[in-house]
Amino acid sequence: MKNPLKAALAKALDRRTAELREQIHLLQADVSGLSEQSSVLQADVSGLSEQSSVLQADVSGLSEQSSEHQFRTEVALRYLISDEAENGRRVAAMRDAADYQLPYEDPDPLVSICVPLTRERVDLFLGRALPSALAQSHQAIEVVVVCDGFDPRADSRLQTIDDPRVRFGWLTQSLINPDQRRNWMSAATLSHGEARRMSRGLWVTELDDDDALPLDAVETLLAGARETRAEITCGKIEQHHPDGSSTMIAGFPPELIPDWVGLSPDSKIRASSAALAHHALNGIARQRTEDFFGLPGDLLLLTKMVRAGVRFAAIDQVVYDYYPGTLWADS
Repeated sequence: MKNPLKAALAKALDRRTAELREQIHLLQADVSGLSEQSSVLQADVSGLSEQSSVLQADVSGLSEQSSEHQFRTEVALRYLISDEAENGRRVAAMRDAADYQLPYEDPDPLVSICVPLTRERVDLFLGRALPSALAQSHQAIEVVVVCDGFDPRADSRLQTIDDPRVRFGWLTQSLINPDQRRNWMSAATLSHGEARRMSRGLWVTELDDDDALPLDAVETLLAGARETRAEITCGKIEQHHPDGSSTMIAGFPPELIPDWVGLSPDSKIRASSAALAHHALNGIARQRTEDFFGLPGDLLLLTKMVRAGVRFAAIDQVVYDYYPGTLWADS
């Protein structure tokens, strides 16, 4: 005879086992569904990965195109700002002119010393720059002073100058770059241009209002130009420091010369300071450059001269005493 208790337990176990089996089937179905979803997600991820690769390739291609366009744009700007074709024609016309040889053949040619003058440096100009210009051993000179943003007739200090070799011009306003670290690059561009326009000499050189010329600077540069028939003759610069030491500079510091300028790092030529230029080169002008390439105005002028085929000569003698404002400001 069967035990009723065992029979009841067996039935209960059977029911529980059936329930568990049903739950297992349901879980297996859920796992199967999740597996299918996982496969779908993996396919989606794989698709997104492929799309990402395509997008990365597109971005890389656009970046290359952007770099190429930027390069081409910069090259075009360099060409436009250098004005190579027109400057080449200016140089050719200069050499074809009937009076081209006069600066070399005149026994005592007038030399124009162009000085841009700021109001805050009038005392330095009167105490250093002007005396050095007027004391040149080559006496056929004129000093063309252009006041940047002020009228020289309103400055009593300048009214004390009584020398017919000194002539004044002025600009009614100054152009200042708000970034003072870059303002020096072209702050005197307009003053230099006006001084050259006013100049009457067969040869032209430049002098900053806080610098000086050795007494034989003009004579030395002029002799070099006559000997070599160069259209620009350059010498060395002696940079003076407040502690009494000095540094010799020949040409532009290499770190200022970008590769595209075309000058070798050891180039010894300059285009304005420490240089004497044929007067017919006044038509090749400085430009404000800091917004384009961050180049000093005299370096861009040199670039324009070189690319136009101007003839240069470098002499191994100091012809300019340089007192950098960045070093002497506190002094």
